[in-house]
Amino acid sequence: MNNKSQRYHGFDYLRALMTLAIVAWHIKLFGISDIAKINLYKNHSFIFSDLINYHFLLLGVPVFFLISLFLFSYRILNETGYLTKRLERLSYLYIFWTGFWLIVFKAVYGYSFIRLDSAKKIVLLIITGGHSLYYFLFSLIILTGISFIVSKLRVRYLWPLLIITLLFMIIFPLSLGKNNSFQYFVAYWNPVNFLPYVLISAIVAKYMQKEGIESYYPEMKKCILLLFILLIVSSFLEWKYFVNVNNFKYDAQAIPSYTRVSVVIGSTIFFLSSFFIRKPPNRIIRFLSEYSLGIYLTHGFIILVYTELINPKTNYLNHFEWRLILFLVVIQISLAGSAILRRMFRSGLI
Repeated sequence: MNNKSQRYHGFDYLRALMTLAIVAWHIKLFGISDIAKINLYKNHSFIFSDLINYHFLLLGVPVFFLISLFLFSYRILNETGYLTKRLERLSYLYIFWTGFWLIVFKAVYGYSFIRLDSAKKIVLLIITGGHSLYYFLFSLIILTGISFIVSKLRVRYLWPLLIITLLFMIIFPLSLGKNNSFQYFVAYWNPVNFLPYVLISAIVAKYMQKEGIESYYPEMKKCILLLFILLIVSSFLEWKYFVNVNNFKYDAQAIPSYTRVSVVIGSTIFFLSSFFIRKPPNRIIRFLSEYSLGIYLTHGFIILVYTELINPKTNYLNHFEWRLILFLVVIQISLAGSAILRRMFRSGLI
């Protein structure tokens, strides 16, 4: 196993872990915090489940951005013409899955919940992927294009840009209380939230291309330690100053999901730490990693059917044991569905 392939083993572990984290977040495996209840958030005290939900599970999407953008940045530096192929594939995925979601959503509810009677609503429909988890694909398309531009810049220009994007993570939430128009900027689906990951991935890719990531291991260990300290400080300040009722409009909770420096720092710690993993993953980890995107794309449909058609009549999701069972079922069905869809695509059936 050469050094190049060794240093990517960590991505398999990270994909598998964060795939589970994303599903756990969407089914609220560890419960719904009072911070997400408009009548209770003011009296809410930070508890252990908040640590799991807001400082681990929510890192899933940012970590996937970092991995995807890093691999793109590293490849675009060494391969011409890759940008077009990448954008075509992402656009196809976005159109297919967003359209499929809208059809299923209408079938479940029996009516169209979208009225495209203004330019604003049309733009929101596109950015949010039909008000679904497919905002990830739209943002990835935008970020990939930006990443191509950023790849042309020298590292010394990327660091100041990174600082500027991190300032967005501070300014927007603090400004929300003074101007409600900032609700768009702290919405979980806004691509602006994910700009730091373009720069972080590009910086790491450029360093790797220059000398190889192994030569930076000592500096990376110090960086991870510093980031961990900053993570604690930023998390404390965010829970103190970022909690605002205006966050409920686009985040369904009083604290922003992704417009937080602590989210950027936490996901970067996981990303950098993965480079130290040299051991090849076992079959289970490799299988989850291989189908991580498929699980992401399919699990929303399973959760939709259960939460909208079954749970209202039973309230099973009020109990952790049933949420855990649902979590395991969703993972298994999503894996099976992903495998079937892959075979259908490869055989040309769809």
